[in-house]
Amino acid sequence: MENTLLSFKEQLAMLKQQMFDNIPKEVANIFEKHEKELAESEIINHALKVGDKMPSFVLPNALGKLVKIEDLLVKKWLVISFYRGQWCPFCQLELRNLQKNLQKIEGTPATLVAISPQSPDNSLSTVQKNALTFEVLSDKDSKVGKKFNVVYTVPDYLHQVFQKNGVDGQYINSEGKMQLPTPSIFVVDNQGIIRMRSIETNFTQRVDPLEVVKFMQEN
Repeated sequence: MENTLLSFKEQLAMLKQQMFDNIPKEVANIFEKHEKELAESEIINHALKVGDKMPSFVLPNALGKLVKIEDLLVKKWLVISFYRGQWCPFCQLELRNLQKNLQKIEGTPATLVAISPQSPDNSLSTVQKNALTFEVLSDKDSKVGKKFNVVYTVPDYLHQVFQKNGVDGQYINSEGKMQLPTPSIFVVDNQGIIRMRSIETNFTQRVDPLEVVKFMQEN
């Protein structure tokens, strides 16, 4: 259980230390290898940029109800968080911190939504486990994530590690490849234009929700 007196980045650092203290060295090396490869892939440069128009999409929420993204553009801002899934402890920590700062986010004013390729049932489990009160949408086959260009194919050597640790097969596409979004935050204005983005190739790193709030308050 995280120490809520610590900053978000301190909580992330503590979680990373705990994880790497409890996994075999060869697995740690695999994570580090993949992080380097993902950074070199230039996925950050290929992702949608500030000034780009957000693509239109409709996705089911945790209860299976279809949500049209344009219907969420009712405030000055829309904050979109792409996360990997409930199996990722860093994603869950991020979601809890977004929830912790939800009142500040909504007060800018903004609407918050989180998106992952997991099923609505798993999204519902995520909502319940982390006591989330914002929309959590399911992006089957990462179709929306691909529109934002934040999705990558997991290499076989890392896929094997995930399989051994019980990561759900719902992330496997028709070609038998696992695909995941990089942890990403997009801030979109009510005209659908991207005004801020944060894309992490290191899954242990995330932008602090307070930095997102600060940007929206100043713009």
